[in-house]
Amino acid sequence: MKSLILFATVFIALCSCQTFPIPKYNVDKYIVTSTISLRFACTKVYSQITNTRDESQELCFDITLPEDAFVSNLCMEVDGMKYRGIVEEKERARLEYNHLLTSKVTVALVEAVEAVNQLFKVCTAVRARSSASFIVEYTLPVSLLQG
Repeated sequence: MKSLILFATVFIALCSCQTFPIPKYNVDKYIVTSTISLRFACTKVYSQITNTRDESQELCFDITLPEDAFVSNLCMEVDGMKYRGIVEEKERARLEYNHLLTSKVTVALVEAVEAVNQLFKVCTAVRARSSASFIVEYTLPVSLLQG
């Protein structure tokens, strides 16, 4: 019986010393809507993410698109301000993003991470205890089945 009590005491001591990290963010909403019209499927993905930390940090939203899809709209809302995506050359966009990131201006960068898999990533700096919303709309041609 003594060994059992000793084990329980050691186990409780180990558990009480363990610390758990604060999560970087919470996904508050994730809504996907699709409509099919005139041989095209239009899909809208809405995600709202909250920075749960006490300091600002960069939060990212990843999305994998179907192979034949193309992005038709990209919007972001941070601190009540809405921003619409602008297409620029990759290297120039990266340099401008890094420059603006250090100047504490709201900025985001969208990158095609893997061209083969159509993986896109949107990142932005979010203030402490604030949230950001991302809207990605993409269009996909629908092939008709004959038969």
